[in-house]
Amino acid sequence: MAHARSLMESARQFHPDLEHYVILVDRPEGFFDPQGEPFTILQSTDLDIPNSRWFHFKYTILELCTAVKPYGLLHLLERLRFDFVIYLDPDILLLGDLNELTSRLQSASMIVTPHVTEPIYDGQRPCELDFLRAGVYNLGFLAISRTPEALAYLHWWRERLHDYCVVDLPRGLFLDQRWADLAPCFISHLDILRDPAYNVAYWNLGQRQIDSSDGKFLVNGSPIRFFHFSGFDPYDLNCLSKHQNRIEVRGHPALRALLEHYAEQLFAHGHEECRRWPYAYGFFNNGAPIPDLGRSVHMERKDILDSIEDPFSDEGYRACVAVWNEQIVQRNGSEVSRLGYRLYHAREELDSAMPDIFGGHFRDFFRWLRFGARQDRELPYGFLSHVGNCDGREPDNPTNKKEISAPSLTRLAGQIYHKRPYLRAVFPEPAGKDRVKYLAWLLSYGHEQHNLPRPCLDAVQQHWTSVLNDLPNWRTRFWYRTVMRAWAVHARVSPVADRFQPPALRLSRFVKPIRALLKGLRGGRKNTASSGKTGSLPRA
Repeated sequence: MAHARSLMESARQFHPDLEHYVILVDRPEGFFDPQGEPFTILQSTDLDIPNSRWFHFKYTILELCTAVKPYGLLHLLERLRFDFVIYLDPDILLLGDLNELTSRLQSASMIVTPHVTEPIYDGQRPCELDFLRAGVYNLGFLAISRTPEALAYLHWWRERLHDYCVVDLPRGLFLDQRWADLAPCFISHLDILRDPAYNVAYWNLGQRQIDSSDGKFLVNGSPIRFFHFSGFDPYDLNCLSKHQNRIEVRGHPALRALLEHYAEQLFAHGHEECRRWPYAYGFFNNGAPIPDLGRSVHMERKDILDSIEDPFSDEGYRACVAVWNEQIVQRNGSEVSRLGYRLYHAREELDSAMPDIFGGHFRDFFRWLRFGARQDRELPYGFLSHVGNCDGREPDNPTNKKEISAPSLTRLAGQIYHKRPYLRAVFPEPAGKDRVKYLAWLLSYGHEQHNLPRPCLDAVQQHWTSVLNDLPNWRTRFWYRTVMRAWAVHARVSPVADRFQPPALRLSRFVKPIRALLKGLRGGRKNTASSGKTGSLPRA
């Protein structure tokens, strides 16, 4: 709320003639009086949102605050009949007037600002890849007029954001911004504002210079119109934003002065008090917190939308906990709850440290769920009361203890495994009981298919040697070495398609590869050298 108050005060300073509205995605009861604020408050529950209770439940606070945007804009343009609306995120501060925007809206249906207007070469974050993932335009700012094509776009946008305003980078989704990449396709009068004075922020400061003169802040020598303090913590004035590593505040005195000015504004408008207020949609009615990773429960059990009208109710609480604690069962008998599985995939470090949670790493992951997950995510015990079936036991058909203690897959081995779906069927536990077979494939067919460079191959070879030495006896070790060499020769003399699946480890299936091995040995060193390849980056 302190951010919104600071923004609205700066808006009144430069534009006292305009109406000022704040969309509140929360409930003010007991914390502040909406009538006492010098601006009009529209609560998100007052907007025309279908199935509003589920809408407020299924999104995190970040997702919800962006998902309500088209609903709020249409309310102002269609119901209240404003000619235009200038939307600004609450972590923005006006430092100049926006008269140019109101003039441009006479001919434009919508105005947006791109994240960057020049190529980036310094290798710092955020980079161009980040903008491709998050969206071309930053929608912390958006100006839109009441034209037929703008209203048609808002109706389309509203429909998409009702269900797909999520942070899901693997599916190409990032809140409302990725959808706005299609705006130039739908809006013929789209104005892309490249003026460096607008929407100045951490993502474009590598291309702009901040200065100050006579108490005013300048960018590239001109007055800043508004600055976007995304990711800024007023308690840490040495950090511009938690989302970047490009700009060091210590080397920019004018930027430091601007951050100090904004921090003073926030504290003057009650930031110390507001930050302690609970988020209304962060809890069930019974007071239990809602884990963000479980909010999309309706996607796993679509019937819950019809059977539960209010997900925040006691009935909704019981239904959600029941779904979160449903067990995902693997063929070896190990079980992990749905919420536990979501926690695992949300943490990249867990995926690296324990890539085989249904096999060799089941016990380690189970212990982490029992002790680390609740402490880390502050989840009540009921949400993880049935995280797995281990209870001190090994899962059925447990992996050899020596194999469990062996090193996890290298990053390259893991990447290749996850990018080739057929490998998951052939080697379901690449860091567990199938580890030795998967590494044998990687050193043979994988080496040929991906043209692995020598340093990468050496790391895989060291991993293979370590795993091989942990096998129980010399006969098993000799057998796997023979198999790997047969596969390697077969891969060189008879290249295979990407969908190749290695044969089962039975002697009758290896007659042809072993014959190929003998033929390769008879070919001498010349034949062996000619079959080698120079390294290059691995191909996906």
